[in-house]
Amino acid sequence: MFYSAYKTSLRLYLKPDSLPRSTQYLFIGFIITLTLIIRLTTIDVPHLDRTSWKEIDYIMISKNFQENGYNFFHPEISWPVGPPQRVACEAPIVPFLAGTLYPMLGFNAFSVRLVTLFSFLLFSIYVFRLVKHESGPIVGLLAAATSSLIPLFHPFGKYLFSEPLMLAMSVFGLFHFAQWV
Repeated sequence: MFYSAYKTSLRLYLKPDSLPRSTQYLFIGFIITLTLIIRLTTIDVPHLDRTSWKEIDYIMISKNFQENGYNFFHPEISWPVGPPQRVACEAPIVPFLAGTLYPMLGFNAFSVRLVTLFSFLLFSIYVFRLVKHESGPIVGLLAAATSSLIPLFHPFGKYLFSEPLMLAMSVFGLFHFAQWV
């Protein structure tokens, strides 16, 4: 008896109309705003001169895009012992985008890590939309909260890497493919 009552109440909460649309937007807005505030206050930790080697490589590639012309198909990296050299890069779109921000915003932790910040915000929004589409709004809000709040203090969510943008674009693509199907 208890199990059937639990199952019935669970079905009511997982229905697509279990939360009004305005309440859904209020909750997702709160999650995104909280994530944005926490990420902006900690965007300069660690400092750019004390970061990981991979982010330093991405920073050097993005600076070379800015200084040596924005040739997307020929990313270059600078080493202390010689001139810039071409480098293989799995997704040069991330350092390219970061390099285009430097003339507008200057070279600082905000302009370097803005692409990653935008990627995680986009990721959280589309996780919500995808899970809401598949399982309902309450599960979608829980998934959005989990995907945006749990990796807040992990370096993967802060550093200038190509993976956060690739993850965001993957969820973006999955959502639109699910809409199409």
